[in-house]
Amino acid sequence: MYRVTKDFKDGLTLEFHKTDDIIDVAPERVIALGDYIKPVKREIEPETEMINQDWEKAILPKPKNKGIKIIS
Repeated sequence: MYRVTKDFKDGLTLEFHKTDDIIDVAPERVIALGDYIKPVKREIEPETEMINQDWEKAILPKPKNKGIKIIS
């Protein structure tokens, strides 16, 4: 989602966008419309944030000896 910073008419879709409108833009169009739009930060829901933290804890480091037993 992107916020419009200047009024403009999209040359591809022929739509007129006003300042402070929030529009959805295809990734390949972001460069072409770069002077007229800026990204909108999405707020992270608390449940999603907790799930992401749990995944980080669930990833265990790989053992360094890779299962090879050293006999002394």
